[in-house]
Amino acid sequence: MEASTRSAGVTRPVWVLFLITAPFFTALVYLIVNGSSMTKRQVAALQHAKDQQEDYIKHVAGRSASEEIAHAKALLDNGTIDQDEFRTLKAKALS
Repeated sequence: MEASTRSAGVTRPVWVLFLITAPFFTALVYLIVNGSSMTKRQVAALQHAKDQQEDYIKHVAGRSASEEIAHAKALLDNGTIDQDEFRTLKAKALS
């Protein structure tokens, strides 16, 4: 009976140690195996966020001065506005 008590006394601490260290070991192995793909996904997500931010800024900022002048010129050519209105829009776009 004494031998089985000794083996139980040794087995329990080993079992507890295994339960504590196994999750950490498993996580470490997972990070080593999948680390590069995790990095690639993170870089892709950051690039996507950057692209969305740039699109938003362009959308909010509106048209550039040259685009505004081209639009005003098209209105002038179509006869929608006259020369004075074109000059006013051009000056506004350049200011």
